[in-house]
Amino acid sequence: MALPLFAQTTAPTESEVVELRPAPAYFLEALTDLNLAQALATQCDTLSIDPVVAQGLTDSVLERLEADGFDPNDPVSQMQDSAPDLATLQQAFVERHNLTGAQRAAYCEAGLTDLLNQTGPGQYLTAVIE
Repeated sequence: MALPLFAQTTAPTESEVVELRPAPAYFLEALTDLNLAQALATQCDTLSIDPVVAQGLTDSVLERLEADGFDPNDPVSQMQDSAPDLATLQQAFVERHNLTGAQRAAYCEAGLTDLLNQTGPGQYLTAVIE
């Protein structure tokens, strides 16, 4: 009698086990900034994602990840859970712009400020002329 396929598999060898590493700070910052930019662009009529800039910044981060030994096609599979770090970075944006309990207009103003300064999520944004 043949064993079911799942019973025929062997445990991965030591060389096949991927040791998870902390996500690099530049990756966490880029991911946070892009996610915030997307949220701001969705909520603010005066802001939009600049796709050319976003692609260029994303490509740059992927190149750095590859240089640091991460698989550029799936770098997250080689990283430890980054959810707490991402939450901390998002909270830093809220605190930097005094947005606790703020209305949507305040978030849009914060996004515009970052756009003008080319900091944080502003690096990914462009202004929409009405």
